[in-house]
Amino acid sequence: MGIKYIVGDTSNDVITDNILFLIGLIPLTIGIPLFTTTPFTKEKVNGVMSSLLSTKLTPDDICLGKSLAIFIPGLLISYLSMFIFTIGLIIRHQISIPLICTVFIMMPLFFLGLSIWTVQLSMLNSPELAIAPSYLIGLALFIGIPMLSVMQIITLQSWYFFRIALIVTASMWILVVVFKQALTKEKIILSK
Repeated sequence: MGIKYIVGDTSNDVITDNILFLIGLIPLTIGIPLFTTTPFTKEKVNGVMSSLLSTKLTPDDICLGKSLAIFIPGLLISYLSMFIFTIGLIIRHQISIPLICTVFIMMPLFFLGLSIWTVQLSMLNSPELAIAPSYLIGLALFIGIPMLSVMQIITLQSWYFFRIALIVTASMWILVVVFKQALTKEKIILSK
C-alpha cells in the first residue's frame, strides 16, 4: 500500500484540499499588511528611507530587502503548518501532487511577488494605500478559491488549478517588473 494519487473529488477531499490551501494562505496573506504599513510609514516620516537612498544601495536593493523581511516569516510559518498537515495526508495515503505543487511552489512565488509589489507601491506612494491591493487579493483568495472548490467549479487537486496558479503568479511578477521601472530615488524621495 503506497501513496495513492487522488483524482476524485469527494466532499472529504474538498474539505481537506481547502484546509491545506488556507493553511498555506493565511500566514502569507496576513504578513504583508502586518509588516508593511506601520514600519513604512514610520520610515518615511523619520527620514529613514531618504537615509537609505543616500547610501550605495539601489532602490531595488532596498525593495528586495524589505520584501524578504516581510515574506520570510510568513513563508516559514506557512511551510511549517502545511508540512505538518501534509504529513497527515501522507499517513492517510491521500496526497495530491498538483495541490502540493500549487501550495508549496506557486503560492509562495505569488506571495513573494505580492510582497515585492506592495513594497514598491509603499515606496512610491502612501504605505496605507499601498496595502489595499494585498487586502483585496487576500480576501478574494480566502473567499473565492474555497467557494469555487466547494461549488466544484475548480478542483484544487487538478493540474488545471496548478496552471491557473502559474498564470496568476506570472501575472504578479509582470506587475513587479513593470513597477520596478518606476522605482527611482527621485520618485521615492518625493512620494508622501
